[in-house]
Order: sequence, then structure tokens, then C-alpha cells
Amino acid sequence: SDLQNTDPAEVGVRLERINGICRKATAMKDGVALTVPLSKEIYAGIYKLNAKYDKCNWSGFSNVYVGIAKADYKIPYPCNPLNEPNRQNMLGYFGLTGNVGFNGKWTEGNRKFSDGQILTMELNMDAGTLHFFVDNEQQPVYVRGINDAVKFYGNLFYRESSFTVVVVKKLSIATVKKLPNEIAVEF
Repeated sequence: SDLQNTDPAEVGVRLERINGICRKATAMKDGVALTVPLSKEIYAGIYKLNAKYDKCNWSGFSNVYVGIAKADYKIPYPCNPLNEPNRQNMLGYFGLTGNVGFNGKWTEGNRKFSDGQILTMELNMDAGTLHFFVDNEQQPVYVRGINDAVKFYGNLFYRESSFTVVVVKKLSIATVKKLPNEIAVEF
């Protein structure tokens, strides 16, 4: 699954290949919200994406979103995932606060994240859920009610900041555990 360029002029983002696959996006402009989806539309099975950010920190935490978008939604450029009309089609985990946002509603409870940390999203289309991990620690706020195809995405805001997909793989079984303090967000 390659990262996709959402900038038709191709001046806002530089995409780089790693082992022949387009897996790193670097912002070329400062202060322009840039969202870069993966090309794979996921409609069945269990998939895990590991990613990391670089040069995205502000006040010690990453000023970016990582999440999913409805597969049939054409992500514009520029794009802040949680502004209108994007927020009706995109769900994001915000590094600066740890909140998960969808459709104008924010849910607190996940850790803030920073540059260099491994962010994992485990999408289980059989159960209709998405779970987040920071450095392999499962976070309590998760998503349920995912019934239609989606795509993973990363978001950038600062010039020379980057989002790198470390791995995307299909899993045979889910790795998530039931947490006593878990909070569900409806998709």
C-alpha cells in the first residue's frame, strides 16, 4: 500500500520510496495542513499499521493526526481532518492532546504522542473496530461501528516534518485486549 499525493500541484508534499514502496511523506510548506492517505481500501480482515513522525513536535508533542478516512472520500489539499467537511469523513487521534476526534466530537483518554514514537493502528473490519497503540501500549479510547471501507492516513503541518509508514500488514488474529478503562467512539 503506497502513500497517495493529495496535492494536485505536487508542491506541498514530497513522497519517498522505501524498499520500492512509497512510504514516507515530507511537508514542503509551513502551516499548511496536509493529509496523506494510504492507497489500500480496507473492507475486510484485520490490518495493522505502524508509523512514526519526525519534526512535528510543538510544546513536546506531535501537532498532527493519525487515523482513518472513509474510502470513498476524496481527501482535499490542504486538509485538516477535523475541520468541516472533512470531520464527517475522517477520524483522527491528535498527538498534541491525545484526544480522538470524529464528526465534531472529541473524546479524551489516550496518551499524547511525540516524534519518533511508534504509533500503531489495528483495524479489525470483522469486528468494525480501530484500536490505537503508542510504543506498543494499547490506548483506552478506541473506535467501533466501522461498517464501510476505510483508508489509513497521516497528517502533517510543519515544513520538513514527515510521516513514515514503518509497516502495514494483515493479521490472522487481533492483538487487542479488553481494557478496564476503555472508551468507545462511534464511527
